[in-house]
Amino acid sequence: MKPQYRIPLHVSGFWAPRITSDPLYSGSIGAGLNLDVYLEAFNEGSDSCHIVYNGMHVLEEQARETCRVIGRVGVNATSPFKLGWGYALSAALLIAHSLAAHSVYRGSYILEKALELPHILEVKYKTGLGDVLAIYTGGFEIRAEHGAPGIGRAYRVIPSEKPCIVTAELPGGEDTPRMLSRIPSSEYGVVDEYTRSLFSNPSLELFFNYSQSFTRRIFDYSLIDEALGDLENSVHGYYRKKNVLIIWARRDRAGEVSGKLRRYGLKPYTTSINYSGIIIEDPAQPST
Repeated sequence: MKPQYRIPLHVSGFWAPRITSDPLYSGSIGAGLNLDVYLEAFNEGSDSCHIVYNGMHVLEEQARETCRVIGRVGVNATSPFKLGWGYALSAALLIAHSLAAHSVYRGSYILEKALELPHILEVKYKTGLGDVLAIYTGGFEIRAEHGAPGIGRAYRVIPSEKPCIVTAELPGGEDTPRMLSRIPSSEYGVVDEYTRSLFSNPSLELFFNYSQSFTRRIFDYSLIDEALGDLENSVHGYYRKKNVLIIWARRDRAGEVSGKLRRYGLKPYTTSINYSGIIIEDPAQPST
């Protein structure tokens, strides 16, 4: 059996970049949700160097860097969503590729060390700043200090009840480097306050309020507000990150919410928050 890696997908709610001269100490502060939806990746061995996602070669420059630093390896991965839409798929793919390379060339490994290179590549190519740390932390996470796993500081929050999350991909498209380049630094001014406040009162309600407040500054909500305008009694909260819509729905009204999204041409996906984290199914190469 080929070694398999299952990486939960992550959607930030609010964030502020923190860039230093050392990418290991760069990243972002803020908060987000790890969804109970996995990228599933298989280690293809050392015959070639590649990352294949849903049948297409992707992140080719990053893949070559991983192969040069650790060793030549390929992974083949799938998930229900599009790369670049806002589900932290680039981070998940780079994590899977690094784990595969460590499995082939370095035997057993410490997970924090195996995630250093994916974090460096995310920062270097500006495809994500805090997603590797967020995925490593798991759950509903608050990132209090920026940096790679083992350097940055993040906290996992477990709400009293597992929420019903409805997500959908929105029309259009904007990659992370373009998004980061167009957001003025002044828009990040509230993030320190939001992060401190959420750390003091780590509630899901507050997270959704802050996430919507922050993202309304930088994304268009017109379609979302129209679609959800008459569902106030069915929805606890919602926000947009790039082209991802995240809705915290009442469990008994999730079908109603999904039906409304379908009438607007969207494809809903019902899930929750993931608390299992990264799953490695590779008996020959245990991690620590």
